[in-house]
Amino acid sequence: MKLLVTYILVQFIFSHMDTLVLINDKVITKNDFLRRSEYTIRPVYCNSDNNIDKKIILNSLIAEKLFAIENFDFEIKDKKMLNSINGIKEQTMRKVMIEEHVNDNLFVQKEKLNDLYQRSLFKYDISFIVIKNFKYDKFTLQGSLLDIAENLNLSPSFKEISFFNCDNNEIFNYFYFNKNDVNKGDLIGPIILPNNEAILVQVAKKISNVSLNQLSQIDRYKRIEDYYVEYQSSILREEFVHKVMKGKQIVFEDDVFINLANYFYSSDSSIKIDSDKILFILDEKHWKISDIIDINNNRPLVFRDSYTNKIDFYEQFKFALVDLVRDFYLTNKAYSYGYDNHSIVVKEVEVWTDYMLAYDMKNQVIANGLEIKKYNNEYDLIRNVLTPKSEDLFKKYSDNIIVDVDMFNDIKLSGIDMVVINANQPYQLLVPLFPKLTMKNNLNYGIKKPT
Repeated sequence: MKLLVTYILVQFIFSHMDTLVLINDKVITKNDFLRRSEYTIRPVYCNSDNNIDKKIILNSLIAEKLFAIENFDFEIKDKKMLNSINGIKEQTMRKVMIEEHVNDNLFVQKEKLNDLYQRSLFKYDISFIVIKNFKYDKFTLQGSLLDIAENLNLSPSFKEISFFNCDNNEIFNYFYFNKNDVNKGDLIGPIILPNNEAILVQVAKKISNVSLNQLSQIDRYKRIEDYYVEYQSSILREEFVHKVMKGKQIVFEDDVFINLANYFYSSDSSIKIDSDKILFILDEKHWKISDIIDINNNRPLVFRDSYTNKIDFYEQFKFALVDLVRDFYLTNKAYSYGYDNHSIVVKEVEVWTDYMLAYDMKNQVIANGLEIKKYNNEYDLIRNVLTPKSEDLFKKYSDNIIVDVDMFNDIKLSGIDMVVINANQPYQLLVPLFPKLTMKNNLNYGIKKPT
């Protein structure tokens, strides 16, 4: 009876997931294999897509799970590791929550898509000026752009813009996304920009950019559709965040903020920080520096942009604190919706926990190696110390390893080295580093997936 239940459970797991390997209760999916192979740089001994290298990759991922199983009783006490695991979990919770909101609310309007396609067939030569510290009630739109620029002691800049080459969202919206009729000679603006700026634009040329090639037209339409979906998705993401943060305004205590910013900027040990000082007021609560430190343990500060001087740093540091607090509220919202138990979140936590448990076990093996001093490079260390240890574990757990060999044989890998990251996120690596645990290149273990 027990064997029957086990058989049914294994069949269920393999039929309901893209399960490549099952080891006890741990699963390696086809997607795991691809991500760990292609989203991070593999070592030179397995960085091609031939069958031998594929087997080394598979064995490396299995070895990581075996190292983690062997080290299961080890309690991770390293605060940084624990904070990282929790931080990755909460970052994934926020991402899944927002993306599910996008998927539930995204609707592609064919009429809008067709209109975007027609507008994309034009590009424009423009001249423009950017007005800093813009005050709408004191601005008068009279004369040409040159006249206005001269009155403001500014020199116009010149640029060609097209649908796929317009790096300013406000300009893109006016020329392409919104249904404005744009023609040669038009004086457009002032268009309000972030940071209390405005832009004034004059259209010098409107140029038709039509291709008569049918394949080019189909490709353009697909690119427009992809852009439209991503653009609408970004709007839905912003709307979700704005809804969570509605009515919340941070009021900084200037002296405390400057003192804290100076501490981070200079790393000057003579600058003293009192963690009980109130840094800002938000939601009728007085937030101390210690509150920010607690949040920062799981969610490191991320700067939106680089800085070149102290004034720029103050601005970027303030943005980073605002983003930290925003993610605090988003995380609480995600917990309230139960996203800590979402299958994607649970899987992500397991992947990173196993990676860290295996990494700790790897260090134990290396530290306990009697002849460790003989090997002065990583390659020899993996071949002579870690590979034999991995081989012992493959033998020990052989009857607990099930591999879908047919799925494995069908996998095709890219030979291009790359690292995929979460841009502008506290934890930027999309997947853990490749597990350098074995050079084993055969599959002489385990049992075949039941059919």
